[in-house]
Amino acid sequence: MKRGRSFGLKNKKGIELAISTIILLVIGIFVLVGLILLVSGQWRNFMDTIKQFWISDVELTRKACELACSTSRAYDFCCIERKATFNEIKENITCQDSRLGIECDKVSCQGMC
Repeated sequence: MKRGRSFGLKNKKGIELAISTIILLVIGIFVLVGLILLVSGQWRNFMDTIKQFWISDVELTRKACELACSTSRAYDFCCIERKATFNEIKENITCQDSRLGIECDKVSCQGMC
């Protein structure tokens, strides 16, 4: 029999414990950050930022225009230019653009801008 040091891992339980502890710490940090955002009132801003990665800019523009229409913000609806990508070309458009498919009866854009 050989006597001496063995550099192989015989007791893997210690390593498994360390990995599970690290995973629990990471999950705990995410939960803590979520609670801080929720309590500080920044949860909505955080979710809006995250949604930008999942929702196209055309859909975000459409939602912004629908909000401007429903709240009767004529200047926002008629004059503010927003960026939207149509056929892989980024364009500046207003809410009046027919490609958005929004018809707003609450706002009159005549002589607004």
